[in-house]
Amino acid sequence: MPLTGDAVRTSQRGTVVTVLGPKLADRCLVKQEQTGKTMCQSSGMYTPAVAGFMDEKELMPWFHRLVAEFLRIEEQQYCFVNGKKYTVHLHISVIADLSFLHKYTERGGGSHTSNCFCILCGALRNFRHLGYPGGCWDCRARGIVYGEDGIQICDHYDVCTAEFLAWQTNRYAELCKLVPEFPLSSLPVWEDVAQLRVECLKRCVGPLAGFRSQISKTSGKGKMTAQELSDWIMKATRDDATLSNSQLTGVMYCPIRVVHGSLTSRKVSFSNRANSTALRVQLRDILQLEQEYSRMTLHMKDQRFNPEQGIMKSVRVERIILCLLHLPMRTHEKVLSLLLQHACHNRLPKKSTPILDEMVTIIRSLGKLKNTWTYKWNKTSTSVEKVKLHWDQSKHIFKEKNMEGLQTLIRLAVHPSEAASWILFMEQYIRFIHLLTVSRDYTDADIVLLEKYQNETYRLLKVHC
Repeated sequence: MPLTGDAVRTSQRGTVVTVLGPKLADRCLVKQEQTGKTMCQSSGMYTPAVAGFMDEKELMPWFHRLVAEFLRIEEQQYCFVNGKKYTVHLHISVIADLSFLHKYTERGGGSHTSNCFCILCGALRNFRHLGYPGGCWDCRARGIVYGEDGIQICDHYDVCTAEFLAWQTNRYAELCKLVPEFPLSSLPVWEDVAQLRVECLKRCVGPLAGFRSQISKTSGKGKMTAQELSDWIMKATRDDATLSNSQLTGVMYCPIRVVHGSLTSRKVSFSNRANSTALRVQLRDILQLEQEYSRMTLHMKDQRFNPEQGIMKSVRVERIILCLLHLPMRTHEKVLSLLLQHACHNRLPKKSTPILDEMVTIIRSLGKLKNTWTYKWNKTSTSVEKVKLHWDQSKHIFKEKNMEGLQTLIRLAVHPSEAASWILFMEQYIRFIHLLTVSRDYTDADIVLLEKYQNETYRLLKVHC
């Protein structure tokens, strides 16, 4: 039995009510047959159990209680209705769109939230595009986490089950012993400006001690911006070897004196006569452990999947099913937002407005949208706001038959040097969405192909877009 919730429009203008409760989920239902699709969201399919003139987040405590009661019925296999006992056999799951997933588990989200975990929104935020620190379980077991140059190529994440979280705790304890002290000469990771400022202050020692007063300022005149702090820490750590292809600092490519200096700063003894390749491999292994340790430190601070947390007591993450209706809707919005925002890059509003107007005309045509649909400038008029489109509108845009129009959109939005790469991404994205939203049961071959398409779409997004 699926439990879920959504906002429902009322007869009063501008007013919505949030309805939570069991929902019918059978493709043979009359409602599904009437619409000819298995993604019907009709309000008639709900049995309201909780409702109110509130948003989903405000109703979460009530939803937790609702799920907990249904789980109790599932476990005991009976319930009482009007004093009469009925035997029931249920398996409870929670159906979540991307926004609901974020509000329920506080981990997830769609294209309108700053805490991005979907593949498009979170791809280039907070190091998440680099994959789980040290690789997922499968890639670790197969020994394919890193490439020959030492750079992590596994970009997967494991589900945060109780088993995984226990393993993560043990692995972090191992890393704390393997990396007793993170060298200040190495580039750290951070999730926000406050963390970045702390990392900069740690490095204000010796010749850099004079920067401490300026970096420590959090307000007023002379306060360093996030970009200035980022530039500063890049310079402060530029002499250390890195896991990269850089000819200056890449551990497998840089001058051997850089390797010697990095080993010395880590108090690792070595002979000047030692084989240079062996020293590079030794340092590469150390850097991989340091990278895994520093990034896993961020994950360890996230206690939202801890079974002791209240949000996890009512339902386990294994019972959450992602709604495939909302997934492509949000990713469609994100792709259009990226293109419209690309058209504003390095352009004043008066230069980008004609381009945006032409792009809007194409989007209206592809999506069969009303002439009133358009973009909206942000408060500073430096770029446009994120696109908002219902699934029934955006699904018409990303079709193979519309590839010519989408190519025109790309050529209008991005620099000519990037257009070919964007077109590659768009072609792969359309293949992925087409297979994801087929109105039939997946075959085993479909599942394999879907994962292949997903991984390739994600790769192209990270590399080119």
